[in-house]
Amino acid sequence: MPIRVFSLLLLGLLTVWSGSGSEVRAADDMVRLGKKTVSGKITKMTSREVTLEHDGKIERFPAGLIDSIRLAEEPPRLTTARSAILSGRYEDASRNLGEINLDQIPSDPIRQEVEFYQALAAAELARRGIGNLRDAGSQAIDFVNRYPNSYHWYAANELVGDLLMEIRRETNALEYYRAIEDVPWKSLQARAKYKIGKALLAAGRPQEAQASFELIDDLGADAPLPLLAGLGKARCLLAQGKGDEALALTQKVLNQVDPENKLVGAEAYNTLGNCLRKAGRNEEALLAFLHVDILYFADADAHAEALANLAELWNQMHRPDRAAEANKTLQNRYRNSRWNRAK
Repeated sequence: MPIRVFSLLLLGLLTVWSGSGSEVRAADDMVRLGKKTVSGKITKMTSREVTLEHDGKIERFPAGLIDSIRLAEEPPRLTTARSAILSGRYEDASRNLGEINLDQIPSDPIRQEVEFYQALAAAELARRGIGNLRDAGSQAIDFVNRYPNSYHWYAANELVGDLLMEIRRETNALEYYRAIEDVPWKSLQARAKYKIGKALLAAGRPQEAQASFELIDDLGADAPLPLLAGLGKARCLLAQGKGDEALALTQKVLNQVDPENKLVGAEAYNTLGNCLRKAGRNEEALLAFLHVDILYFADADAHAEALANLAELWNQMHRPDRAAEANKTLQNRYRNSRWNRAK
């Protein structure tokens, strides 16, 4: 989600701070959870909890449920960068964050905010071919190591795992995904199981991956994770030589997919394309991957996978012009992608 990367936890950032609770004052810290904004003074932050004093009382918020925080004394460029990240303008975000003088930051929590969003912007740009994946990974790892009490700590671990997947270091990615298993929030536990399943599958361990995907149902995960887990199981079945079962499960999931859900749609049609390719039904596989290229291209990793398959399939169908077109798009947009065989 952006696998991606990128997940809802990472990108739940708001530009409008209007609250349903107490009145918001200019000098307040603000914590956003869904449609609710609570303002006051943050007195403590850990990787699991943020404590806020407001209206004469103390309230504690689980870090895994916080969408974003705006600190009273943060520089305006940090606020602007959040807005840019929300709208997918990572270059704008990176530029604004780069103009912040960290030596003039008045508090450690603000420094952590700046450094986390710098790592996030660098990661998203690198995944799109701007910058270096390893450099972005080093930046995210540095954040994980230096700020174990940041409320971004679990999101940063997930970010490191996603970047390691991009450079095909699946075993190393598992270490960071497993760091986010041990949390009290089922939504994050379920996402960790999904990411672990993907890493195990990419590492050639489909039976273990399938077991991880199957645990997601037991956690009662919110949509669309159960559908994504079903597609993960289908890929595991395919990797174990159970093509008919994989295809049947994929088609079952496709029947439940909301066409407006770009993330699940992309994963579903990519999984379908892989099943059909394995069955030797290349023309149908090509149509499945074209669905992603034309309709569901918003997710970088999924689009890169579809383009890589399209380049191969068009060549097999004696259409080198179309193959070259797909490959050119892959090279231009996703130079650093794990699906780019030429990198």
